[in-house]
Amino acid sequence: AEAYGRGGDAARADAIRALERALAADPTHVPTLQSLGRLYQAESRWNDLVRMHLAEADATREPARRAAAHARVAEIHERHLGATTEAIAHHLRALTALPTHVPSFHALARLYRRGAMHRELLELHRRMLETATDDGHRVALWLSIASVHEDLLDEPARAIDAYEAVLAIEPKNRVAIASLQRVGDRADRADVVVGAIDREAALEEDPARRVSLLHRAGELLTPTDPHAAVMRFRKVLDIDGAHRPTLASLGRLHHDLGQWDDLMDIHRRELELAEGPTRKALVAATLAGIAQDKL
Repeated sequence: AEAYGRGGDAARADAIRALERALAADPTHVPTLQSLGRLYQAESRWNDLVRMHLAEADATREPARRAAAHARVAEIHERHLGATTEAIAHHLRALTALPTHVPSFHALARLYRRGAMHRELLELHRRMLETATDDGHRVALWLSIASVHEDLLDEPARAIDAYEAVLAIEPKNRVAIASLQRVGDRADRADVVVGAIDREAALEEDPARRVSLLHRAGELLTPTDPHAAVMRFRKVLDIDGAHRPTLASLGRLHHDLGQWDDLMDIHRRELELAEGPTRKALVAATLAGIAQDKL
């Protein structure tokens, strides 16, 4: 039959009929599938090629082979028949046959994104999570889920859940930590932002960067949890005892909380750092006033 396939139209038609008869007897015979597939492609007989692979999928007992056959059908529908809906359906059938079939997963993700089918894209990733056995794979899937919620659906609360799922697997994942700070701001979740800042600060080796992070955490906490804010500011001063913004913030907090001894300590630090006689005199007067009125 292959030899006839290289001949004229009549010989090629005879070859196709012979191969079709052979496949009717055994739809899974690989050499016959390959030969007939080449002939169908040469004549752009895409519907016949679809039927051939579907017959193979129905006849085989091997999940991987059934999945591959449906994936080929999906590719034909997408590339040659312009039938995206059918392509999606057959990639889904491929995943039903073999839930770990990576080519169909990537093809579906691409088709869903192209068609703005965001909910379907989420379901696809969650479906793959059920079979993922590798931590790296699970992290990648959760990051994709988070991105869909954050960027495509404008659902920052759900994005937070997904990024936190990443950190449950990899507590030091810097992408998730940075993303939680961003999406936490969007969701008006200071607790999420502070938690992510604390994680980043614990990983940060640069003292100046740690100071910046902890100071921001303290500022975020000040309106709702001043005692926690004091703790963050104290950590800043443990790193840089002369950090003026933190001294100012901590001084205001101690004043509002009535922590006069602590406030005196802050002003003493400020006195040591004060430049010029006028500034020194002002800080000294403040210290004297607190000592007289509050202690």
